Amino acid sequence: MPTLFLRATVMNMDTAISIFIIMDIIISVSHFGVTVARHFMTSTYDAARVLGQQIAITRRTQRRSAEEVAERAGITRVTLRRVERGDPAVSIGIVFEVASVLGVPLFGVKGRDLADLAARGERELALLPSRINTVTLDVDDDF
Repeated sequence: MPTLFLRATVMNMDTAISIFIIMDIIISVSHFGVTVARHFMTSTYDAARVLGQQIAITRRTQRRSAEEVAERAGITRVTLRRVERGDPAVSIGIVFEVASVLGVPLFGVKGRDLADLAARGERELALLPSRINTVTLDVDDDF
C-alpha cells in the first residue's frame, strides 16, 4: 500500500504568503511485515527523464494532444504525464509503447531495425553460457 508523506513550509514574501506542499509517494512493498521503499540510482532517474523528454518533445512537435496519444497507447493522461516527466516507476513496457506510438527511436534505431537489433542480441546470447558459475577458493590460512 502506498505511503504518503507531506511536508509544508510557509514563507513570507513581501505581502504574499507562499505555501509549498511537497508530496512524496513512496511505493512500499510489504514483506514479512517489513516495509521497504524503492529508490533508484541517479543514472536511472536521468535515463527515464531523458526518454520522457524525448517523448514529450516528439508529441508536441507532432502537435498531438495528450488525450490522443494516451488513447492510442492504451493508458490514461495521468500515466502519460508520468512518462513525459520521467517517472522511473512507470512500467518499461508502457514507456516503450508510448515511444513507439510517437515514433521515438529506441536504442538509436527505428521500426524494423529494432527487430534486427533484438535478433542480433539473441544470437550473441546464444553464444554465451546460460549459467555463470562462481568459483570460491578455500583460503588456507593455517600457518
